[in-house]
Amino acid sequence: MGIEQRKQSRLSVSMNALIKGVDDSGLPFDESTSSQNISRGGLMFSTKRGLAVGTELDITIPRPPLGRREQAPFFTTGKVVRIIPGEEEYHLVAVQFTGPQFRTYVGET
Repeated sequence: MGIEQRKQSRLSVSMNALIKGVDDSGLPFDESTSSQNISRGGLMFSTKRGLAVGTELDITIPRPPLGRREQAPFFTTGKVVRIIPGEEEYHLVAVQFTGPQFRTYVGET
């Protein structure tokens, strides 16, 4: 998807995320990683794990406290829409949320 087709603004921010799914070898996994960028409708993260376009994932993003009040983690599902080869063994994985969307507190385009 080209940048001109995006419906939401992407924020270049590193947020912890727990990704669960099945890799391209058929092995189930759960992996702690961090986002490269995030929007209401998806995120991008780096991994050494082999994933295929179309792979379904469960995603958990812990949220920091809001003042003195703890916030529940953000839970959603997503689908791998793009894989970008990176440096060494890592590659970037773009995921479109198929479940709830993430609140970014930034005006959308």
